[in-house]
Amino acid sequence: MVEGRGSILVVDDDPGLRTVIRRILTRAGWQVSDAGDAEAGLRLAVEQSPDLILCDVQMPGQDGFAFLSELRQHPTAAHVPVILMTGDESLAGLNGQRQAMDLGADDFLTKPFSAERLVQAVRTRLARQQGQRRCFAAHEQRWRAILEAANDVIALAEAPTLRLAYLNPAGQILFGWPGDSHAQHRLPELFSAELSQSLFAEILTVVASQGQWRGRLSLRDAEGRPVPAAATLLAHHSETCQATFYAFIGHDLRDQVRVEQALRESEARFRAIATAASDGIVLLDADGRVLFWNPAAERILGCTAADLLGRRPTQIVRADNGQPVFDAVAACARHGPQELVVQCPDARKAEIELRLSRVELEGRSHWVGIIRDITRQQALTRQLQQERILLRTIIDALPYNVYVKDRLARKTLANKADLKALGATSEAEVLGKTDYDLLPRRIAAACYADDMRVILHGEPVINRQELIVNSAGGQQWLETTKLPLRDEQGNIIGLVGIGRDITARRETEARLRMLSQAIEQSPASVVITDAEARIEYVNPRFTELTGYTLDEVRGQNPRILKSGKMDPAVYRNLWETLARGETWRGELLNRRKNGELYWEQAVIAPIKDEQGRVTHYLAMKEDITELRRAREERDRMEIQLRQAQKLEAIGQLAAGIAHEINTPMQYVGDNMRFLQDSFQQLAGLLRQIHALPEDSESGPPCEAVLAQLRQGAREADLDYLLEEIPKAIEQTLQGVARVTKIVRAMKEFSHPGTAEKTPTDLNHAIETTVTVSRNEWKYVADLELDLDPKLPLVPCLPGEFNQAILNLIVNAAQAIAERVGAHPTTKGRITIQTRRADPWVEIRISDTGCGIPEAIRHRIFEPFFTTKSVGKGSGQGLPIVRNVIVDKHGGTIDFESQVGQGTTFTLRLPLQAPSVQKP
Repeated sequence: MVEGRGSILVVDDDPGLRTVIRRILTRAGWQVSDAGDAEAGLRLAVEQSPDLILCDVQMPGQDGFAFLSELRQHPTAAHVPVILMTGDESLAGLNGQRQAMDLGADDFLTKPFSAERLVQAVRTRLARQQGQRRCFAAHEQRWRAILEAANDVIALAEAPTLRLAYLNPAGQILFGWPGDSHAQHRLPELFSAELSQSLFAEILTVVASQGQWRGRLSLRDAEGRPVPAAATLLAHHSETCQATFYAFIGHDLRDQVRVEQALRESEARFRAIATAASDGIVLLDADGRVLFWNPAAERILGCTAADLLGRRPTQIVRADNGQPVFDAVAACARHGPQELVVQCPDARKAEIELRLSRVELEGRSHWVGIIRDITRQQALTRQLQQERILLRTIIDALPYNVYVKDRLARKTLANKADLKALGATSEAEVLGKTDYDLLPRRIAAACYADDMRVILHGEPVINRQELIVNSAGGQQWLETTKLPLRDEQGNIIGLVGIGRDITARRETEARLRMLSQAIEQSPASVVITDAEARIEYVNPRFTELTGYTLDEVRGQNPRILKSGKMDPAVYRNLWETLARGETWRGELLNRRKNGELYWEQAVIAPIKDEQGRVTHYLAMKEDITELRRAREERDRMEIQLRQAQKLEAIGQLAAGIAHEINTPMQYVGDNMRFLQDSFQQLAGLLRQIHALPEDSESGPPCEAVLAQLRQGAREADLDYLLEEIPKAIEQTLQGVARVTKIVRAMKEFSHPGTAEKTPTDLNHAIETTVTVSRNEWKYVADLELDLDPKLPLVPCLPGEFNQAILNLIVNAAQAIAERVGAHPTTKGRITIQTRRADPWVEIRISDTGCGIPEAIRHRIFEPFFTTKSVGKGSGQGLPIVRNVIVDKHGGTIDFESQVGQGTTFTLRLPLQAPSVQKP
């Protein structure tokens, strides 16, 4: 076939693709026919016998694989080469191609493909086919030469007459039929008389049904003697499946029979050994083809001998690089035994040890391979290695010093804790060394003596406490146990030592001894009870304070000290606090053994174990009886001092308050004198009216009386009095009210108050203070009150709160006076606001004074600090405010100030009084 004159059949269900392929191949010079499915394609393939078939894999009905399988079974079209095409990526891989090649495909094209790729594939396949045809002709000549030179008997007989048409020289010699004399004989004449006609008929029947027959027969030589031979009888059929001739091949087995006997004996011995061997045994020729493959090799590598004999075992590859294990046998042999991980054909991975040796057999090089399955051995090795790593990890993680020594007391293992104790950074620093190399001589001698007792006599050392001092000066107390280390025969080969660091424990014990002494000698009374509040321990101070000894109170409840005069709420609060796991602090009034009462300042705390459970209670108590008396005396003095301070403030305000009272009293007195004079004037008029006769008929005429009264009214200036007297009375009442308000304010302001906080109307308290201090601010400022009418009552100390507000108002007035001068033309402003800001009440006192310089703002609450000249300020005003608001009321005080514009103080008092432990 010449390119450009071949015929191609395209089978594809896509008409568009068939058209494109037909156009490409026709332009390249080939004759192209096409079919739309597998059935039509098979029909055309049989009818046309094309030189090449292009077939798609995915088609309706039969797919490309089914088409190929059926084509290869057809006698007239089975030889046609087929190229499969597919666009399925899953089939384009190695598995899809392998399936196609197993069915007999000659090539595989992946869609989409270019015209050049298609033409190249077709040209390559057709060129290969043309080369095969030329090869067939050469093979025919070659085979004839081979037949002529063969030592086996080869004969051809016509069918059905069985007349010999050809007999090679080896047959002519054996049978004694020279030249063409064989044409006078028939095929059955080749065999000895032992072959019956019926047996020969059976052989022909097998050949007719199976195509060939193989077996052993006896031929006869020229003298008629039987010659054992390995016989093969083949039948060649025509296109109509009729046998056209028979081919007979007979191999003279006379020499072989003799050799076979010896070989059978030798092979039987070899196979028995090889079959029983647990290691795989393989024999390869020089090219790496398998000649022998024992059952162990089958088991280890997952390949049967039947699959490999005569072939190279390329399906057995290295797992690391995918290269066939037996491809480079020479290189493998040079490297000696190798441990490999191989990928077996059954998808199993195996770890093997491979030994390859070169041997000479019959003058030719062969390779013998010994294969040992080390999968389990390697797994055990890895497991052992992992166990060693795990064991070493555990040893290093132990909080104990662990070490091993040999019989000469040299260290062969030391964990991290031991290295740390020795002051070493790595195990290499201590391995092979004795304690004399690592520790001071005195300590090393004691340790070595213990080591020898264990190693030489097998006596264990249990929980020996020893002080280890390393070369760097580090110290560690260890509780050490040393045990003999024995081999499998029970001989002592060293020792194992385990040391527990008890440095912290010894320090704890020392601290406990110190604490115990401190508690025993403590000036405070100490009581320890169990979780049920039963007394377990009291110190000597408790006995000294209460009169009870430890024996008298052990097992008792601390309630034996109760005086019966405490509020039960105190004890409820105590136990509720302890039940929450918190510490209770407070004061208790208790009774001594002799009945005397005494006050204690107590701190009671729960003691918990590692799980957080309360196991004991600890009470530290101090006798504060005298302190309480001093405190009560101090409180009384403090109240008196506060009252004195208040009276001092009132004294400082006295002149202003007197002025405030004098002013209304002035116009009250003036009005009263006016009323006195007015009454005298009215008295004459009233007497005239009183002197009028009761009976008008017996007196002067009515006109005269009226004239007399009008004259009296004119003299008394009655119209003026009627207008001014009510005004005078009203002004008098206002003056009295003003004085009353000032007096009431003075009374409230100067009241000593109480030592306890009481609900207080802050708005009213502020109004009172404003009234008392009016004379301090009225000449320099207007005071504006912006008080929240809904402000709730606030728990506070009213007297001290008034003092704080007074100090801030006076400071504000002084700051304004400093700004506006002694005789101001305009006044400043003081604003006092109250509002609720949960959980606080907020009081803001603002002024338009000179402000506070930034440099001194951090000092304004310091006692005795003042910027005023001597005699004008004590420096106590703002410290008192802070003490009252912050310390005594639990509130806050802040301020904002701008120089030249004013200052605002913001006070916050809590709406709820802070909870206080009350005795």
